[in-house]
Amino acid sequence: MVAAVGLSNLQHVNLESSRNLMVLGVSLFVGVSLPLWIQANQADIKTGNAELDQVLQILLGSNMFVGGFIGFVLDNTIPGTPEERGIIKWENIVDSKAKDTSGSYDTYSFPRPIQKLVDRWTWPVYVPFCPSYNSYISRLVKRIAACCSCRKKPTEPVPKHSIEIML
Repeated sequence: MVAAVGLSNLQHVNLESSRNLMVLGVSLFVGVSLPLWIQANQADIKTGNAELDQVLQILLGSNMFVGGFIGFVLDNTIPGTPEERGIIKWENIVDSKAKDTSGSYDTYSFPRPIQKLVDRWTWPVYVPFCPSYNSYISRLVKRIAACCSCRKKPTEPVPKHSIEIML
């Protein structure tokens, strides 16, 4: 059941792309085979720290963690277009749901005293798991940052007297 729900997220991804098929296949294969190897060879993990050894054995022994982590790394390191990766379709779905269910977000907000405190800050608008997150603002800030970084910096230093005149 968990695997079916996880794989249903691939409905917006281009599964005719060899890149996406490779990411999916490698993550499934490594997610199944590495935990079996870890269970058979637990003594081979020796970092010198017993607690770290246990953490690695638990994480690498979990099929979902290994497969998800490998898929995450491969999907974010192998180049692919946003259409190929399904990002554009996901953004359209998120934006359409945000417009349709704007009143239902009160259910997921913090208790009133904490929400008043959070509303005073500007940074929660950029954090996806905060109730005040706004994907439109987050994308707008990314566009502005990209635009500002492409501008050329002045080659000559600004004279000190012109700065004093501005002030």
